[in-house]
Amino acid sequence: MNSSTYIKVLFILAIGLTACETIIDPNLENAEAALVVDAWINNNPAPRK
Repeated sequence: MNSSTYIKVLFILAIGLTACETIIDPNLENAEAALVVDAWINNNPAPRK
């Protein structure tokens, strides 16, 4: 890798790693806990591996 390519890669990484971040802190109401099921449904008779 020549030096100009190396500098370009470092420059792109520096910009990507210092991206803007906005902290969002919404005021949410308290609620009851809910049961959540994460599952797959398909027509395959064999068990999923």
